[in-house]
Amino acid sequence: MRTRMALRNGVVALVFLLGTASAQAVGTAQAGFEVVTNQLGTNATGILNLEVDGVLYDVEFDFDFGLDIFGDPPFTFNNELQALNPNEEVNFALNSEPMVTTVGPMRSAVYVIPFEFENLDYVVRASDYSIVLANWVQVQDAQLVYGSSPSSYAVFTVVPAAATMCLFGPAILALASRRR
Repeated sequence: MRTRMALRNGVVALVFLLGTASAQAVGTAQAGFEVVTNQLGTNATGILNLEVDGVLYDVEFDFDFGLDIFGDPPFTFNNELQALNPNEEVNFALNSEPMVTTVGPMRSAVYVIPFEFENLDYVVRASDYSIVLANWVQVQDAQLVYGSSPSSYAVFTVVPAAATMCLFGPAILALASRRR
C-alpha cells in the first residue's frame, strides 16, 4: 500500500513538473524577445530570449577590448556565415524599439560580433545605427580586426531550456522514492 501511494505521489509530481515546464516553454515562445533599455528607452543594454537558428540567447552589450570580454577564440559563432543570422536578429530586435539609437554602457551607435576569418585573423560582423534610415543596419564588408580597439560587443549567452528541467524531474523522483 505504501509503495502504491509513493508511486502515485511520484506520478502526480512528475505530471505537475512536466506541465509547469511546458507552460514555461510556451510562455517564452509566445513572449519572444525583450529589448532591455535605459529609462528613456534610447539605449539598449541587452536583449533577453533572442532566438537565433532555434537557440535562445540572452545578449548583453559590453564595451571593452575583445580579448578582455571573450578571451581567445573559439567564439560563439565561428565564421562569418554563422555570425550573419545573429547580426540580423539583433538588428531586428533593436529595430523593434524605434527609440533605441545606441547600445551598451558607452552608448555606442555601433556594435560588433566577433568570428574567425580564414584561420588567420579574427574579425567582426558590425552593425550601426543609420540616422538617414533611422534603423540598425549591417555594415557591409566590415573588416575590423578583433581586439584592435575597444568596441561595443554583442555578447551571446545560451538560455537554458525549460524542457531540460524535465530530465531532472524523473531522476529526482527516483532518488526520493529510493530513499524510502
